[in-house]
Amino acid sequence: MRLTADVFLETQVFYTNNFDLKRTAFTQLIRRVEEDRVRVFLTSVTVGEVKRHLAERVRAAANAIDKVKKDLRIFANSTVPEVKARAIGINRKEVIAELTAQFDEYLKRTKATIIGCSNVDSEIIFRKYFELSHPFQERQDKRHEFPDAFAIEALRDFAKSEKREIAVITGDKGFTHACEAYGMVVMETVEEFLHKENIERESKVSQHVLESFTRREHEIMKEITDDFLSSAFELQDVEGEVDSTSLSRIELAEPLVVQIDGSRAILEVTVRMKYDADISYDDPDATHYDREDDRVYVFNRISETVEEEVEFPLEITAEFDPDDASYCNFEIGKLNEGRDFEVSSN
Repeated sequence: MRLTADVFLETQVFYTNNFDLKRTAFTQLIRRVEEDRVRVFLTSVTVGEVKRHLAERVRAAANAIDKVKKDLRIFANSTVPEVKARAIGINRKEVIAELTAQFDEYLKRTKATIIGCSNVDSEIIFRKYFELSHPFQERQDKRHEFPDAFAIEALRDFAKSEKREIAVITGDKGFTHACEAYGMVVMETVEEFLHKENIERESKVSQHVLESFTRREHEIMKEITDDFLSSAFELQDVEGEVDSTSLSRIELAEPLVVQIDGSRAILEVTVRMKYDADISYDDPDATHYDREDDRVYVFNRISETVEEEVEFPLEITAEFDPDDASYCNFEIGKLNEGRDFEVSSN
């Protein structure tokens, strides 16, 4: 592998990770840059798109809070700061400014090179538009693909002029197909890129950890199962309870080595589960509100079992002894990134 690997981050990478720049994969990119193992690239269009999507996500979340704010006014009487804060609306401008500053700081810490798009030949873009070539094939409203088309052309021109092999990270199908048509290497996630870099740079350690994981996979799955059954579950669409759960299927995707640090490594694996949840809730068709008594009367309680499927990334820490190939201990992180599992009556 070359001394320094080049990587391009597309808008979708930030969006699908909920703009959480504290994730291990994102912080590892910073570390690789500091070690001069990786150089990060974006286009000016990509930077603008990330900031636009970030602002849209904040406004949507603030609007959702505003819809229920009237019902939350009672919380304003609480002396608990976390509770009291729920009765106060969100200052959209302040939140957008703060999160945008976090993104700008991330670009600074990764020493990201921003590729300009002003010199892109627009004739190429319009030809692809009228021919319905990638990236204009994925959506009915093709106007949304113009920023991607300019970013792809700018990236291709830059890589060619600088004689760089830049790996592209994106989960967007149109962006992927267009880059692959130009002969670029495309990966879906930052974790996949880090894994490839570790495999090539530290192959012996990576192989040891992955082989150990394979030998211990049954134990790891049992520990995940035990943690899952003791997790918290929340009934989403009706007022009621999740009484019990039973796991019917668990699958682990191929683990990715995202960090190696001395005798410690961090793996990320995608977990897919199918489970049954026994739920109970008040029958909305057998519920009556008496105004005189100011009381709700429930005449029927529904109990049923629903089937749910869930998929989430899971970090697993491996502790190993470089001098003892037989030793490798694994510790699993928080399931579902620490959130309650959601159950629906539908």
